[in-house]
Amino acid sequence: MAASFGHLENLGIKRKRSTVDDEMEHEVFDMQNRVESTSKMFLSLSSSRGTYQSVEYKIGKETMYLPITDGEVMVNVQSIDQLTCEKGTFFMGDENSKYVGSTAGNVLNFWKYSDQRGKLIILQSFLFTTVEEFSRVVKHLESV
Repeated sequence: MAASFGHLENLGIKRKRSTVDDEMEHEVFDMQNRVESTSKMFLSLSSSRGTYQSVEYKIGKETMYLPITDGEVMVNVQSIDQLTCEKGTFFMGDENSKYVGSTAGNVLNFWKYSDQRGKLIILQSFLFTTVEEFSRVVKHLESV
């Protein structure tokens, strides 16, 4: 980023523009682009937004979704091979995995291909109880 040297020019002293200024501007721009693209690779999910998780997905809507207890979960969306959505009523549990009830919501399943099993497996499944948070996450995923 070029500094202002107007006071030197008023004295009749001309400053030669160095390529260092241009290189610094270019480096700052590159770093901003890297930060933006890196932030798109990670999806931040928080329990305070009505989001629940499960790492033990069961077919037939028998999956128990538990609160996010670590405050926030970061998902590397670049490591996901497939994404599926479900809408319906799902089981919810507490921090001790005890059933507390059922709730309506939207689920996103994050799939990864397993070389060992030779098929796709679900890495994580997230239940969104608010349309706003579900929409925010879908919008983020579409921008990646």
